[in-house]
Amino acid sequence: MKKLIFTVFLLGLSVWLAGSDGLAQRGIVRSGRRVALVIGNGAYKKSPLRNPVNDAKDISAKLRKLGFSVVERINADRTRMRDAV
Repeated sequence: MKKLIFTVFLLGLSVWLAGSDGLAQRGIVRSGRRVALVIGNGAYKKSPLRNPVNDAKDISAKLRKLGFSVVERINADRTRMRDAV
């Protein structure tokens, strides 16, 4: 289930990134600053996941290449995630 949720999140992020330039052209995005929050949590006690950390690092690298300032959190607890937001 967690893997499915993460995959859906990645899909949503991909769709958003693909459409973000179109939004800017329509004047919906007003700021020139592009910031992304990427969280890769996989260190669950009962069912650890391997890919979220690697995926988060890959996504962060790609977003940086696209000009985003990236806030990246790996295996963050609730407090660290809330602080990042």
